[in-house]
Amino acid sequence: METIKSEEYQRLMEEFTFYLEVTGYSRSTIEGRNRNIRDLFLFLEETGIRTLNEIHNTHLESFYALQFQRANKNIGAGLKLSTLNSYAGSIKKLLEFLFDFKQVTHLNPDIPFNRLETPERQILTVEEVELLFNATNQKIRFNKFPEFHAARDRAMLSLYYGCGLRRNEALSMEVKDVQPERLLIHIHKGKGNRERYVPTTYTTMQTLMEYIRERNNQLRLTNKTTEILLINESGDACGELTLSLALKRLAERTGNAVLAGKKPGLHTLRHSIATHLLQKGMDIELIRQFLGHKSLDTTQIYTHLVNE
Repeated sequence: METIKSEEYQRLMEEFTFYLEVTGYSRSTIEGRNRNIRDLFLFLEETGIRTLNEIHNTHLESFYALQFQRANKNIGAGLKLSTLNSYAGSIKKLLEFLFDFKQVTHLNPDIPFNRLETPERQILTVEEVELLFNATNQKIRFNKFPEFHAARDRAMLSLYYGCGLRRNEALSMEVKDVQPERLLIHIHKGKGNRERYVPTTYTTMQTLMEYIRERNNQLRLTNKTTEILLINESGDACGELTLSLALKRLAERTGNAVLAGKKPGLHTLRHSIATHLLQKGMDIELIRQFLGHKSLDTTQIYTHLVNE
């Protein structure tokens, strides 16, 4: 791997990495940002630009334009629009860092984000969601801990559908984030490191509290301790695969071929509650707050699903 030679760029890379870490970005995001900025610094060195003061908007714009000509190593074609947007986002984040901590104000390049086609979103009907909840009550042969699994499956549906959470928001929740006296759950780090409180119904909160009792019993059986809310039967924190498989099995246990054929994922439940709330006439701004969207434009994606 080619290394950066400029000592100033090396130092900036270290400081930028620390900035991302303390801002709360995930390890995978930090690694992706670093790869992109490393490519930028290598490009600048090749063009004879080795210090921060020498960089101008045209250099950043030229680097970004060059990415359109690069071949994808896997398929030989050009880079995907999502990859190009990753470069754009990394440059934007670097400029935020330089502005806030290096007082760099002369850089404002024209680097647009590319509009991506909105993927088709799988939506369940209200009746299909009810079938999933009903399926949690079925007795499963050879299940050593039926009460625990049933309670966790209901909690999973309540968090992803009833509360409209993102995958990682529910996976990272702790028991203390469930606040029954206020009928709220606390999301510490949503997308973009944003914090929010999500309101619940009394029924949803009851479901979560019933699960917490089963969860605590399971931890006593396994002689383990953890603050994470969603755990497996061994007493360890659940991963995405564990919950995805549990949802898949629930869909199959409903006996509904259409529902099973949809192969719903965890995010399907979030898309479904957003659509159902719109169908019931809830104000779109309230739905934006409920889902934790930064922009109303993101929430408005669901309006065309309702109108179809």
